[in-house]
Amino acid sequence: MIAVFERARSKRQNIKFSIALKATVLYTAMFGFIIAVSAGALSWAMSVRTMHFQNIERISSFVADHVMHERGGSFNFESFAEANNVYIEIRDPKSGFSAGFGKKPAGNTQGLESLRQVDTMGSRFFIKVSDRENIGIAGVLTPVTFFAAILALLAAAAVSGALLMRKMMRPVYQMTRTARSISAGDLSRRIDPVHSRDELQELADTFNEMLDRIQEAYNKQNRFVSDASHELRTPLSVISGYANLLRRWGNDDREIRNESVDKIIEETDNMQRLVERLLFLARADQKRLGVKYEKFCVSDLMDEIADETSLIGGQHKIMRSIERELYVTADRALIKQAVRAVVENSLKYTPAGGSITLSCVTEGGAVRLSVKDTGAGISTEDLPHIFDRFYKADVSRVRSVRGSSGLGLSIVKWIVESHGGQLKAESAKGSGTEIIMLIPCGGHALLTAN
Repeated sequence: MIAVFERARSKRQNIKFSIALKATVLYTAMFGFIIAVSAGALSWAMSVRTMHFQNIERISSFVADHVMHERGGSFNFESFAEANNVYIEIRDPKSGFSAGFGKKPAGNTQGLESLRQVDTMGSRFFIKVSDRENIGIAGVLTPVTFFAAILALLAAAAVSGALLMRKMMRPVYQMTRTARSISAGDLSRRIDPVHSRDELQELADTFNEMLDRIQEAYNKQNRFVSDASHELRTPLSVISGYANLLRRWGNDDREIRNESVDKIIEETDNMQRLVERLLFLARADQKRLGVKYEKFCVSDLMDEIADETSLIGGQHKIMRSIERELYVTADRALIKQAVRAVVENSLKYTPAGGSITLSCVTEGGAVRLSVKDTGAGISTEDLPHIFDRFYKADVSRVRSVRGSSGLGLSIVKWIVESHGGQLKAESAKGSGTEIIMLIPCGGHALLTAN
């Protein structure tokens, strides 16, 4: 039951209403209210006025009938006026006769009046019947006052609509303030979407996601610069130390001179490899590297790498498990670079006498390239991170290894993923390591060559 409630709540939270819909509903409701109020008020006023006017018209007709048939002398107009809550005035302008019955309405009373003319016995009487009942706003609701009230209601609707629209647009104002407060030193500011459930909430969420990506990229850049500086500091320090040793003792001691020159050359080579890998990754990040696809025999490529490894890895057993006549459509140079980087890693971490096996077989619609060694292996904690840039496993594993920058496997990851392939590692402490690359046979470009 709780799960059903949570799903229903999640669905309600995912429902979004556009600003256009909200504005349409808002102003439709406002103007509908104005029209309804206006129509109702006008209908009520007209009904009240009509009812009262018909009443005094009947009374006026009744009085005129009595006056015309000379029944006025015996009829008690005073009591009749009081009973009907009206004021009756009978006037003969010719003779100057004037008589009033009932209580005369006050001057500010918004009552209705009926004026009637009666000709009898050679005289002309004017009969005026005034309603004493105050009908309030119905009595003053003339066309002018009616339209004035409509204009007042429209003005109130415009002000209310502006306030409500300002409330709906609050995320935009917050976004503006947040964008102005963001700087390279502080990327932690985020926009509160105010749970508006419309395009503004989506815009605020998108803006926050963009800030997350910028902050992540900025942090990666800082880590990259810091790690690169640290990696370059070591060979530079070694070169500087041996250069000073060479300057002091190199002229007199041939052995010191040869050792210093060898070390300087070795560290220069290490630094050159590091700089080349840094430039490779920098160009890859800027999408300036392209994949040049061609169809080639990957079996021959793995044989070529195995032969080259046998020449430089004389202390290791280089073994092969290569299926023949396997072809892929990929960048041959990049695939070779990736496999060689993995082989170099295995040579570094496999003791003398250990074996390194190069494998090439088909697996589904891809070619499975793998390099398996009998080295010290990688711990479970380190295994998920070995393809991260500048990541190095525990100190005991790398203490005796020089020239390890932690960039080789991250380059392998980029190459494999740029071909639409998959990269994984299988290892355990003390059981060796196997790096597996799955490359689609037909090629699948994630990057385009410039």
